[in-house]
Formats: sequence, structure tokens, C-alpha cells
Amino acid sequence: MLLPSRRRDSFYHWGFISNVFNMSTEAVVIYSDYKQVEKVKDEVKTSLTFNFIDITSKKGKKDGWSIKSYWGAKLDPFILIVRDGTPVKAFYSEDKKDPIEEAIKYLNT
Repeated sequence: MLLPSRRRDSFYHWGFISNVFNMSTEAVVIYSDYKQVEKVKDEVKTSLTFNFIDITSKKGKKDGWSIKSYWGAKLDPFILIVRDGTPVKAFYSEDKKDPIEEAIKYLNT
């Protein structure tokens, strides 16, 4: 799970609870409905590490809002794809497309 530091000018200034830099690919999914999580788990066919953050829980609200505010997202779900510690792609609910469907397509290709 990602926690932002006080410096906001670079992704590398984020502190990591899990050791993301030893993993190859990670998907951070910030959600408010568990059906969104089930859909991602069932349909993604690649092997990667998922970090699910429930925005309705107390800890999830703090972590989720800090990540979403860093990336400029306001709506749920928000999905961030990280490869070797570098953000690769972000999927926003603010777009007209469904971020869950778009992330599944991206991860399965």
C-alpha cells in the first residue's frame, strides 16, 4: 500500500508499506463497492500483485484519499498500475469510460 510523503513532486518520494520495488507489476485498486474488486479478481489473467483499498473503512479512507488526491482523482474506483516502482498507467472514474473494464483490457493485453 502506498503512503505519500510530504514532498509531492515525484512518485519516488512515496513511502511503501509493502516492498513494491522487488515486485514486477502491482495494481492499486481504490474502491467503494466490493463488486468492483470481485470483477477485477475474476477477469484479470496476468500474474500481478493487487493492493485493494476500501475507501469506506477508516484506514482505507485515509490511504485512499491521499493516493487519489496525489493523482488528482475524486471518484471511485481509481486504479493505478505500477511496474518496478514506476507508475505506468492510471484509470480514472472521471473519464467517460469504466475504469474497471479499461484496466482489465490493459492488463490482459
